[in-house]
Amino acid sequence: MPASSPPPSTTAVREWADESPPVDFVLQLGDSIDGQNARRGEAESALQQVLEVLGQLSVPVHHAWGNHELYNFSRARLVQTGLYSRAGGSAGPADTECHAYHCSPRPRLRLVVLDAYDTSILGTDRGSPRYQEALRLLREKNPNDDLNNPEGTSGLAEAWAAEPSLSGAPGADSGMPGAQACAPLLPPPPPPCRLKEPHFVAFNGGFSQAQLDWFNEVLKFSDENQEKVIVMAAPRLAFGVIADIQFADAEDGYDFGGCRRRYYRHSLRLLREAVREWADESPPVDFVLQLGDSIDGQNARRGEAESALQQVLEVLGQLSVPVHHAWGNHELYNFSRARLVQTGLYSRAGGSAGPADTECHAYHCSPGPRLRLVVLDAYDTSILGTDRGSPRYQEALRLLREKNPNDDLNNPEGLKEPHFVAFNGGFSQAQLDWFNEVLKFSDENQEKVIVMAHVPLHPSASNGVCLAWNYEAALSVIHAHRCVVCVLAGHLHDGAYCLDWHGVHHLTLEGVIETPPDSNAFATVYVYEDKMDG
Repeated sequence: MPASSPPPSTTAVREWADESPPVDFVLQLGDSIDGQNARRGEAESALQQVLEVLGQLSVPVHHAWGNHELYNFSRARLVQTGLYSRAGGSAGPADTECHAYHCSPRPRLRLVVLDAYDTSILGTDRGSPRYQEALRLLREKNPNDDLNNPEGTSGLAEAWAAEPSLSGAPGADSGMPGAQACAPLLPPPPPPCRLKEPHFVAFNGGFSQAQLDWFNEVLKFSDENQEKVIVMAAPRLAFGVIADIQFADAEDGYDFGGCRRRYYRHSLRLLREAVREWADESPPVDFVLQLGDSIDGQNARRGEAESALQQVLEVLGQLSVPVHHAWGNHELYNFSRARLVQTGLYSRAGGSAGPADTECHAYHCSPGPRLRLVVLDAYDTSILGTDRGSPRYQEALRLLREKNPNDDLNNPEGLKEPHFVAFNGGFSQAQLDWFNEVLKFSDENQEKVIVMAHVPLHPSASNGVCLAWNYEAALSVIHAHRCVVCVLAGHLHDGAYCLDWHGVHHLTLEGVIETPPDSNAFATVYVYEDKMDG
């Protein structure tokens, strides 16, 4: 909470107090006050305001310590505040300045609070062994002058040369499927390279071996006593997601059915709001997923495709983190594939590993430890954005005509399989084979995988029309592996969600284009060791 803000809102506390039956306890996951309070000399008063609001509850409040608590206070001081919820006999490690503990809030349930800054340079005297050990670990992984900076220092080419598994350079034995050179014909300026392990920054921290040993004993006890355990700690990373911006510098209009209002010009303002929120996250989000249809198809008719795209990319360019783009039908109404490869929407550029066909905008990367992002090209097989004389176009037209005899190929009426329309697309066998190899690698390396595509892959995360042509083939690949956690898509502006029989979450985000100007449609997702939340 910035010190200049009014007292914190009591809305959450009021809701918890009004629950019937009342809540049993509250978890405050850290960063209760903002770091600027220390510079303003207002840390104590800001904390007092937060604790006064939480003190209105008649149930225990369990606190995690975040980086902002440690910007404001030393560990020795935090032990003396109301944020030291380990007090009162809760069992923790021998080091009482390690804010880790466990308790049993009800029968056969255990809460474990972890101290994710037990090993950290924050809140600790610079001459102490704790500080010196944390600084040594940090310096081993982060050579930057600014230890909060996750960017590399040696330049893009040098960083990839030093780490062949990231380079995709010809002849590099990356160990990853599909690694190869894939620079666009006229690439945009490359982004700054990232540290090999970009989470080694000063605003993150880690766990001492003593805390991990203690944690292991707690879980062993819970196993023996058939308890379920809730673990409370700071998220590993966070990312932003947005879909179907469909910007055009045009007056409001309606969808193809003439029923749903579309806010073409306002969509850019809503994107700016999303970017501002992501930039203000503390710590900042690690990356952003743009799920396709960034500009509207009418820009092509108006001769404004290039300028509309430039405006969208300028807003997204205000972020200091990678933005991963899916290609949707509206990108392909405006540009050919060959042209898209030359734009800032070609986020496969810069060495990301993908299929052999460099015009297939599918690739994978690892944004964090034991986490992999796979971007799929749901229009790899499509009649959009492709020369009519090309084999890609002819094969897509053949598949579409087999399923859709209508004069208007965008019309699903009367079809047995109504998703076989021209505004959808599908996956080539080459892309599916590549996808299978990526997931096989993630299985073998115990990674969790996030999949993104413009078009939904599951009928229950769709309306039955907005669905990839060969969604069954894509699902077969996913279900043959155990690593995929979720599939994120756009295209269907209403949004949808389902949890499939294999435990994979399918989330279709609502479209910005049909979101009224006084609202918004984007998400920030927090990734923990055992869950994702948003």
